[in-house]
Amino acid sequence: MTVIAWDGRTLAADRRATSGGAILSVTKLFRTDDGEYIVAVSGGADSIEQTRAWFNAGRDPKEWHGDNEGSCHALAIHRSGRIEKYESSGFPMIIEDPFAASGSGRDYARAVLHMGHRAWDAVAVACALDTECGNGIDTLQHD
Repeated sequence: MTVIAWDGRTLAADRRATSGGAILSVTKLFRTDDGEYIVAVSGGADSIEQTRAWFNAGRDPKEWHGDNEGSCHALAIHRSGRIEKYESSGFPMIIEDPFAASGSGRDYARAVLHMGHRAWDAVAVACALDTECGNGIDTLQHD
């Protein structure tokens, strides 16, 4: 599936995707056109582009493509540092912790972040321990 981690400065995500039993590499991170958010997406590869379009079109909750079965989640970091997690409704859950993790490797990543390590390290550990994560690591920071 995915592992996403935010350490208060850097957003990191693995690159693994699957399609019909094949393992592929994709980029799950993007910056919104206005530069207000950096975003990481878990779900199908099409979810990444749908989420990018949704963010750039103004984030109308009625237009959210996520569903209750968890096929698409997004972790968005506003330029102010506010952490927003999008799941089933299109309305953000505001996370007040100093760090966050999402995806199938989130428990490994949260443990690493809790120990004071960087987001890249958290994703690397999850990739080593969770079979649904891997294929490298991408990172983004606000300018």
